[in-house]
Amino acid sequence: GGGSQDNQAMIPLTTYAGIFGIRDLRISIQARSADVLSRAEDEVTLLMRRRHGLKPDEADDFFIFSNASTTEMFNNMSAAISAASFGVCLLSLLVGGIGILNIMLVAVTERTREIGIRKALGAKRYRILAQFALEAVVLSLVGGALGVGLGVGLSLLARWMIQLPTEVPLWSVAVSLAMSCGVGLAFGIYPAARAAKLDPVEAMRSE
Repeated sequence: GGGSQDNQAMIPLTTYAGIFGIRDLRISIQARSADVLSRAEDEVTLLMRRRHGLKPDEADDFFIFSNASTTEMFNNMSAAISAASFGVCLLSLLVGGIGILNIMLVAVTERTREIGIRKALGAKRYRILAQFALEAVVLSLVGGALGVGLGVGLSLLARWMIQLPTEVPLWSVAVSLAMSCGVGLAFGIYPAARAAKLDPVEAMRSE
């Protein structure tokens, strides 16, 4: 991201001053760490004013540019990307939840006779409810695990191909799996409750 390094030549500062003069001269200075950046800027300003012979009431005849503006722009861009990603994630969770809801409704319909037989044999409502709710959570958890695996794989691929220092923290994996379980439970509770409320006699008549 720093531009091409071709067609460039390095010459001594004295040679540059002899050919082009000292106007429009740019000097790159690096602080020891980000913590002392502000102090380094103050020290450079004081040194430049002393070298230029400026009096205390005279304005600077030079300009100091730091990476603060670039960092601020990058942070704003990252915040916008994060907000957009958050919206996409919410939409994905909604679409995935609706898919789980449809799958579980179909499962209840196809297993109506099985539910009737279990209830006729003495199965309580909460057991039927817990069974289908657990199936919805497991289904969502499997999808979440596949998504986490894909994300980790893409992170490792980016690190290998473009030498990007990517990292997948464990807390993000835990939050992703917890969100998957929550979506499965939220969208699977209605089909589970519907299965638990089935009348055993009517359910056993289902073909």
